Amino acid sequence: KAVREGHWIVLDELNLAPSDVLEALNRLLDDNRELFVPELHETISAHPNFMLFATQNPPALYGGRKILSRAFRNRFVEIHVDDIPEVELSEILTQKCLIAKSHATKMVEVMKDLQRNRQNSKAFAGKHGYITPRDLFRWADRFRTYEGRSNEELAREGYYLLAERLRDDTEKLVVQEVLERHFRVSLTNDDLYKEELLKLDESFHSRRDSMENRTISWTKSMWRLFFLIERSYKLREPVLLVGDTGGGKTTICQLLSKYKELRLHILNCHQYTETSDFLGGFFPVRDRSKLVMEYENQIKQLKLSEALGQNIDLSADIGQAEVLIKSIGEILEKYKNDSVIGMAVTPQNIDVLEKIRNTMVMLYQKWRAIFVWQDGPLVEAMRAGNIFLADEISLADDSVLERLNSVLEPGRKLSLAEKGGPVLEEVVAHEKFFVIATMNPGGDYGKKELSPALRNRFTEIWVPPITETGELRSIAFSGLSTSKESNTI
Repeated sequence: KAVREGHWIVLDELNLAPSDVLEALNRLLDDNRELFVPELHETISAHPNFMLFATQNPPALYGGRKILSRAFRNRFVEIHVDDIPEVELSEILTQKCLIAKSHATKMVEVMKDLQRNRQNSKAFAGKHGYITPRDLFRWADRFRTYEGRSNEELAREGYYLLAERLRDDTEKLVVQEVLERHFRVSLTNDDLYKEELLKLDESFHSRRDSMENRTISWTKSMWRLFFLIERSYKLREPVLLVGDTGGGKTTICQLLSKYKELRLHILNCHQYTETSDFLGGFFPVRDRSKLVMEYENQIKQLKLSEALGQNIDLSADIGQAEVLIKSIGEILEKYKNDSVIGMAVTPQNIDVLEKIRNTMVMLYQKWRAIFVWQDGPLVEAMRAGNIFLADEISLADDSVLERLNSVLEPGRKLSLAEKGGPVLEEVVAHEKFFVIATMNPGGDYGKKELSPALRNRFTEIWVPPITETGELRSIAFSGLSTSKESNTI
C-alpha cells in the first residue's frame, strides 16, 4: 500500500526479520524501485513520494539481533544515532516533561554520575547498567504527575525507580549515595515507605471486605511490592517483576486486579509462544447453529417493527439473508430521503430498524465465513481496559516479544497487520489498560534475560527472596491458621 500510494514506511527492528524476507526488498531499495509480489504475480513500481526508513539496535549487545549482510546494508544510507548530549537532554526534560530547569539539570548530573559506575550483575551493559535516557524521562514524568516540589521528593522517586530494580544491596547503595550527594538529602529505608504505606493501609482499611484474603500474609516485603506496582499503575507504566519462584510475583498481580476491580488476563509464556498467542488469530467458525438462532431472533424483532413495510418476505432462513438485508437497506434509504409519505414512523423506529439490519449483516458474514478472527488476551485487555499479565515472559522468543514494543510505548497502540483487510486496524489501549510481566533471573534452569531494548520499556521491580525470620514466621502462621480453619469447617 505504501509503495502504491507514495506513503512513508518505517521498518522497526529490521535485523530481527529473517534474511530471506529482507532479500525480497532488494529491488525496492535499488534504482529500479520495484516490488515483486509472487502471490499476485505482479511487479509494483514505487510511487515518486514513497520513502522507506529502517531502524535496528546493535546486533552484538541485544539478544536475537543478527548482523545484516554488507550487500543489503549497502542499499541504505546508514546513520548512526548516538546518545543525546547532556545539554540537549536537560532541555528536553524541561520542555517535554514540564519540570523546573534546576531539577532537570540535577537529574542529568545523576545520570552522568551513575553512568561512570559499572554493575557487577550487568558487566556487559556498560554505562547503561544503572540508568538509561528512558529512565530519566520516566523519572521526570513521575515527579510531575505526583506534583513533587522538593529535592527530597525528586530523590525519593529516583530511588523507587532506579534502586528498587537492582538485585544486589551494594548496587542499591551506589544509587542511594549518588542521589543523596546530588540532592543533599538523606534516604533511609524506613522513611522511604513509612508515609506512603500509611496512606495505602488507609485505602485498604476502607475496602477491607473486598480485599480481605486469609491465605495471604501482608509482610513488609509484600507491602513494599504492592506499593511499587500500584505506583506504576497510576502512571500506566508497564511493569516487569523479576524474582525467584515463590516470591509472590503472580499473587501481587492478582491482588492488584482485585484492588482495582479489573479482570486479569494471564498468558503463560514458553519457548513455543507465538505472536498469535498475544494478539489473536483466525480460527474455524464454530456454533453455526447459535448464529442461526440469533438470526431468527432478529427476524422476530423485525416483525414487531413499525418502520417495515408489509410487502417484504421475512424469511427466517439465514441462507436468504442477503436479499432481505438489501430490501431493508432500500427502505432505510427511502426514509433518509423523506420519500416515504403517509406512514406514522418515528426516528426511533428507524434507528431500531438500522440496528437490526447491522446485526443481521454481522451474523450473515459470520455464517458465511470459514474462519473468523478472535482477539488474543493482550488485545482483549487493551479494548476492555483490563490488566494483562505475561507470566515467565523471558521464555518467549525475542522476535515474538518485540511485537509488543508499540504497546509498551507511551502511545500504547497496536497495529493488527495479522488481521488483514483493506484497512489496517489500529487498537488504542483503554485508559485503564495495564501491562505486567514476570520472569525469573537469567541462568535459573536455562532461563535467559530479556533484551535491553525490550527490558528498558518496562519499569523493573526486583522481588527478593523471603529470608527474614519474622516474615517467614508470619507466612507460616497464616498458612497454619488457614489450614486449621478449613479442617474445623
